[in-house]
Amino acid sequence: MEHKLLLVDDDRDLLEMLCSIFRRAGYTDLVTASSGVEALQAWREQQPALIVLDVMMPGMDGLTVCTRIRQKSHVPIIIV
Repeated sequence: MEHKLLLVDDDRDLLEMLCSIFRRAGYTDLVTASSGVEALQAWREQQPALIVLDVMMPGMDGLTVCTRIRQKSHVPIIIV
């Protein structure tokens, strides 16, 4: 069974690096977001099995995103 991962970072280079790392580990169903707002939308629409979330983002930071997701879900979240 393929697990969908949501990778969130506002730095495009870091986001591409995360994608590369997870692809090499065998994950192919990757969803990306580059802001807190995009992350929440992707989480709602895609229902990922794991979220890798950057803390420092302009606008809505990763901790706020995490808090909002935690209000409705127990999806595993790795904060970087």
